[in-house]
Amino acid sequence: MRVKEGMPITALALIVIGVMCFIFRTGMLSVLITVIGAVLIATGLYDIFVRKNTFLGIAEAVAGAIAVIFGWTLVGAALVIIGIVFVLYGIYLIFAAINSGVMKSGSAAAKIVVVSKPVVMVALGILLVTSYKAMADAMMIAVGVLAVTGGVLSLIK
Repeated sequence: MRVKEGMPITALALIVIGVMCFIFRTGMLSVLITVIGAVLIATGLYDIFVRKNTFLGIAEAVAGAIAVIFGWTLVGAALVIIGIVFVLYGIYLIFAAINSGVMKSGSAAAKIVVVSKPVVMVALGILLVTSYKAMADAMMIAVGVLAVTGGVLSLIK
């Protein structure tokens, strides 16, 4: 029996990763960061010693070492920075909505739609800044659900 382009294997891998993301949440995020760091280190060493590309190999190995050593710290800092960007962008969108023609002459439904996106952006940004670990849990649950769904849909095809 020949596996067509590895789809069943990929689908099963997606399901397994999705279930693990759903169960372990941020613990799975730490595992993924560590695995990515280890792969970067291995790729860097391969580039240095086999492909003789010293600069690229060193860059990959250093990035991998940073991911392994400071993984969760980097994720936490990235989530806080993304939260700050969401808040600032949401505030910008609020001022843009106030100055738009929709707010001056649009229907009530149009006004709600124009204002809802910036308000949601600000709220998500505040949540990311104040409780990034809980938001990381929620994101990993969502990733898990999406991965399982993608895997199941790939198996059904």
